[in-house]
Amino acid sequence: KYDDVMNKQREKIYTSRNMVLDGDDLKDKIIRMIDDTIESYCSIYLSDPIHDNWDLNSLREYFLGWVTEADDLRFSVTELENTEMADVAEMLKAKAHDKYEERENEFGSEIMREIERVMLLRSVDTNWMDHIDNMDQLRQGIGLRAYGQHDPVVEYRNDSFDMFEAMTNTIREQTSKLVLTVIPKSNQEVKREKVAEETQAGDKPITVKGKGV
Repeated sequence: KYDDVMNKQREKIYTSRNMVLDGDDLKDKIIRMIDDTIESYCSIYLSDPIHDNWDLNSLREYFLGWVTEADDLRFSVTELENTEMADVAEMLKAKAHDKYEERENEFGSEIMREIERVMLLRSVDTNWMDHIDNMDQLRQGIGLRAYGQHDPVVEYRNDSFDMFEAMTNTIREQTSKLVLTVIPKSNQEVKREKVAEETQAGDKPITVKGKGV
């Protein structure tokens, strides 16, 4: 039963991974990931029905440098009273979509598609390997819960679901940020990277803020 849980998760991950390796166009998928990330963090920071309790500073800080700028999300008292969480989410989505199109115009569609594949594949691979380690640790320690009158299989299934969901959220957020910030060292280097033929995402042709990803 432990293996069944892991096998189902592995199947989901490899379905996503194979989509990348098969060379599918990922643009719509990545844009949905960006939109979902924006909606998720708006829900976290703007959930209070009292607008004065909104944490716009933390929301701006989270997206600063890849969606927002220092002057974004600053409202007067009157503006804030007439703004809903959905309005803020739409503002951020519009800014992210504009930035996406600016980057595609700058680098070209071919390079942008390759950036999407490389970033998603790397994020999936890195987080999946970490998840495997975490699942091993969970399985080793889950038996101890039987002493507390808990069914270890049920506990394992519930915890593994939460861990898998957290991992997929991390993949979504990492990929969204990287696709909107990575700078190719050169277009030719990105073109030479044959993502569809590699089991990993290749060496390091892409940098973020001067560091290899």
